[in-house]
Amino acid sequence: MKGPDLAKVARIEAEDPARGARVRAGMEKYESICRLCHHRTGHGGKFTPAIGGRPAAYVEHMLKLYRSGAKVGPMTNLMAPWAKELTDEDIRNLGAYVETLAGTKP
Repeated sequence: MKGPDLAKVARIEAEDPARGARVRAGMEKYESICRLCHHRTGHGGKFTPAIGGRPAAYVEHMLKLYRSGAKVGPMTNLMAPWAKELTDEDIRNLGAYVETLAGTKP
């Protein structure tokens, strides 16, 4: 991770260290499992929805649904295996990070 992403995280850490730690951890998890399909900015792709800038609570809710095995929609079969690997803390951190992607250009 480099450039504006790290600068944004550093600003958040300076303003609110606890939130900044969640955002940084979420960024690292996002890079390792989410970026491939949802892209760096969360704008999604041909077959994946845009998630960048979604409220943290929404992201957390959806990830918990996928993790539970609930049939959420056409992406359930792709998302469930990833979500089942996430801890509650991972989910909170991902929500915090994805929310910061608002207004990020692809």
